[in-house]
Parts: sequence; structure tokens; C-alpha cells
Amino acid sequence: FRAEFMDNELSTRVCNTEDAKIAAPEGYAKYTWSRSNHFNIPVSSDQQREVTIPATEMVPGVKYYCTVSDELGCSAIDLETELDPVSLKPSFEYTTNCDGMVEFKSTSEVSGDKIYKVIWDAGEDIVSGEVSSHKYTKPGDYNVKLTTITTNGCEESVSQKITVPYFPDLVINSEPNVCKKKDFEVSVENVEIDSDVKWYMEDLKTGMKLKGTVRNVI
Repeated sequence: FRAEFMDNELSTRVCNTEDAKIAAPEGYAKYTWSRSNHFNIPVSSDQQREVTIPATEMVPGVKYYCTVSDELGCSAIDLETELDPVSLKPSFEYTTNCDGMVEFKSTSEVSGDKIYKVIWDAGEDIVSGEVSSHKYTKPGDYNVKLTTITTNGCEESVSQKITVPYFPDLVINSEPNVCKKKDFEVSVENVEIDSDVKWYMEDLKTGMKLKGTVRNVI
């Protein structure tokens, strides 16, 4: 008795210059491997359902076969596949804002597969998404790592140093409650020396401007 089912397929993983892996479906007693160029596929036993093809032996157009069968060999299914190498080149660009916010955009290129997941190690936090952002707590140089993963599990990373420019981390101090028509004091901390500080405040309803004495605390 011989049968073939569309549900049974050989899964492959071929990433850049790595050795390829071919896996047959589980649940069978015997697995017989071969390929169209008549080269042997090394296996440890006829129960080995996953094989490794060295990158040096991969040739375009070669087909790989696996016959899966039950213990008695009465029922067999022939499966075949080709190895289409996946080329994955991770890269990214970024833009900085004046408040410590940095926006990241993946420019990774992939052929033979699709991008499944993008992970950013921003140096302070882990974020995900082809377009993402992170607000840094301090200016300075940070090492950002982008990891790109495809639907078949191919994974490549790239790192790049970015510079977050100086941004003010101001702390404004004021009395929590003030009385109408009475002066009150407002101060600011963490201002760089010789910085130009401009104050403004207004009532959202009346548009009244702030009046009073302003003191800068460095």
C-alpha cells in the first residue's frame, strides 16, 4: 500500500553560509534519505528524521528526498524539497531628537524568506519592531544591536555605536499651591552654565502669563 499526503512536508533551514538542515515529519519508524545528484547523505540510522547538509555540498537545483514508512515498511510516503539559501543582511538607520528620544528603523535585506521579528538592544532597554524608538535617560555614546529573525529561523545581528546629543534634564521646583494675586517662586535645576533659560506659563482658560521672580538654581 502506498499513499501520499499533502500535509507531510520536509522543512528546511538554509541561512546565509551556514550548513543547511532538513527535517522530516515526526511519527514514522523509518526515514530513507537521498538526493538527485546521487551523493550520499550521512545518517547514523534509518530512524534519523533530520539531516545536515554542509554548505560546501549545496548545489543549486539539487533535490533532496526522504521516504518515510511504518515499522513493517508496508506504508511509505515520498517527500522532496530543494534548498533555497536565505540571504539575510541586517542594517539600520536612526535619528535623534533634542529630548533624548532616538528613533530606529530597520533597513535589513532578506531574500528567500521573510522577516519575522526585529529586536533592538538599545543599550538601556530591549524594544522590538521594524520601526521603534527609545528615550535615553542620559546623553552620550551607546552601542545599539539589531537582531533580525526570519520566518524559517535564520538570525543575524549587527551592532552600531550611536551618539545621543546633550539634552536638558530639567527639574522645576515650585510651591504645590499658590494663592491668586500673590507672588510665588519657581526654580529650575540641572541647567548647564551659560544656558539661556526662558520661562513661560499661562492659564489655559484665561491665557494669563506668569508674574513673579524667577531664580535659576544651577
